[in-house]
Amino acid sequence: MELQSKEENFFPVHLSQIRVGSILNIDAYLKTGDRYILYRSKDIEFTQSNLDKLIENKISTIFVRNDEKNLFYRYVENYLNDIINDPEIPLSEKSGIIYDTSKHLMEDVIKNPRSGIHIKRSQELVNNYLDYILNNAGAFHSLIKITSYDYYTYTHSVNVCIFSIGLSTKLGLDKKDIYEVGVGGLLHDVGKSKIPQEILNKKGNLDNREFSIVKKHPLYSFEILKENNTLSNRVLIIAHQHHEKLNSRGYPAGIGKDSIHPFSKIVT
Repeated sequence: MELQSKEENFFPVHLSQIRVGSILNIDAYLKTGDRYILYRSKDIEFTQSNLDKLIENKISTIFVRNDEKNLFYRYVENYLNDIINDPEIPLSEKSGIIYDTSKHLMEDVIKNPRSGIHIKRSQELVNNYLDYILNNAGAFHSLIKITSYDYYTYTHSVNVCIFSIGLSTKLGLDKKDIYEVGVGGLLHDVGKSKIPQEILNKKGNLDNREFSIVKKHPLYSFEILKENNTLSNRVLIIAHQHHEKLNSRGYPAGIGKDSIHPFSKIVT
């Protein structure tokens, strides 16, 4: 079956993201010239023989339709621990995979931050980051090299999570504490889901009214996360305090350095 379509209807997927023995649950294509040919239907297992044949034919990339991108990243998310522990995949490639997967996960979280499923996915993601950073020398620096900066809350949240885990590791916190800092860093801005998009995406300075609205988001984050009984009190505190300042000029409470939790100071 051949599908003639525009380039922008597909995105490339490196073979390292496809796990032997798995079922993609989405159609996969090969590119020949300007044509995309159906390679595997969504319900067919990807075998070692399939992988060997692709490598033998010097094919390192398959293609997935853009309208199934979210389904693909959910697939990768399910196999993320397997990917980051695969000794055949270069560190830089692993970093790219976990970073891109994280951004797509956080898009789902920001759209529906009260979803218990999304919170659980976030917690599992942080565990994968801990596994990756604590067990691979150079993993943190590899992640730092590929971090991107834009106006999107989900990108910022992933970056804060990575930096918070790195700093917590440097400070010598134990794994349980690093995990809580990481979860707090990843989820600290979910309250922005209640802030109008025209304010969040405004180019230039906010006026006083707009800024007063934005300043409510730490409290919103706290209230949203408090509804989930799997999150610790320290994660909630991080969400509530991440805009406080040592000089008491932060928000929402204007507390000073002696009242700000040490974990909040890491994430801030």
